[in-house]
Amino acid sequence: MELISLCFYVLVAKDRSNVKSVEAGLKYFVLGSFSSSIFLMGVVLLYAFLGTASLDNLQLIFIDKFEGVYIVLLLPLFIGFLFILSSVLFKLSAAPFHFWTPDVYEGSSMLILLLLSTVGKIPFFVFLLKLCFLYFSIFLDSTMSFFWFVGILSLFVGSFGALCQSSVQRFLAYTTIANMGYFMLFFYNYSLYSMAGLIFSFVFYILTLFGFVLLLILITDAVTGTFKLVFFDYISLFYTNRLIGFLLTFYLLSMAGLPPFMGFFMKFVLVNSLIVEDSYMSIFFVIFFSSLMFFIYLRLVSVIFFSASLYLKPYSYYLIQKRSRLLMFIVVSLVVFIVFFMVLHMVLFYPFLIYFLLLLL
Repeated sequence: MELISLCFYVLVAKDRSNVKSVEAGLKYFVLGSFSSSIFLMGVVLLYAFLGTASLDNLQLIFIDKFEGVYIVLLLPLFIGFLFILSSVLFKLSAAPFHFWTPDVYEGSSMLILLLLSTVGKIPFFVFLLKLCFLYFSIFLDSTMSFFWFVGILSLFVGSFGALCQSSVQRFLAYTTIANMGYFMLFFYNYSLYSMAGLIFSFVFYILTLFGFVLLLILITDAVTGTFKLVFFDYISLFYTNRLIGFLLTFYLLSMAGLPPFMGFFMKFVLVNSLIVEDSYMSIFFVIFFSSLMFFIYLRLVSVIFFSASLYLKPYSYYLIQKRSRLLMFIVVSLVVFIVFFMVLHMVLFYPFLIYFLLLLL
């Protein structure tokens, strides 16, 4: 974990001529070090009371020996688990451990942002799954309220934070926080169905976000050669380059959760799993914040298609370069891959959806 974080500390601050980049790298390093100290405190508590820090040994202790006299160790071990869990949630940008995310995303270059928002999240997500369902499953019932609080708070902070943004990088930061809220609610309802939906949702979220940011990298100003970093720069983009405008809209609508895009199926699986647990308050929050996020994503879509401009700004998409042709091929391939699974999911999913609606009626 620390090796991955150390790489990103350096990458975020690599542009020493950019004040925002240096500030973002320093802030990420300081807050990341504080998060690492919390993680270390959790490990120390586990070692102090069990005499081992090996995760495999902890699993054996919890399964075979945690009876009788070991019950008195539950509280300090639970506190240690919460310390470790909080440190991992910091890496995943879940509220209230999200404070570093907007500034670090804004100070990073687009290429580093691509790695930080997608590839950088995968190992921590996998570790969180193993932590909760393999090594510390004994504490899962006790942390349901914690995951619910983190999930709802992430949805609140991410949705209302993205609502007032005009910077694309800060917009991505707050939408990342909001999406982490959906994932935390999957942990709140930890059935086998919800866990399958969690993994499915996370995989397609990463693929969609990867394609979206990769597409933003292809868009640059023809005069200055800089990336387009604010919403205003995308005015009438569809009429300048229809392929780029269509692909951006596809990714935005997919992340917004518009049927029949994959984002809709992800949210439906979450709502369905919450219905099984009779968690109607959580369903209300999911529907409310999903509607708000849908409006937020449509803001950028409206800029791409419907915003009037006195002149169409010239854009260069680097399509004449082999490197950018490869990037465009990757973007289009991701769209084809997502559409294929979207159609496959519709064929398998809609009969179940109709049956489910009939049961409700």
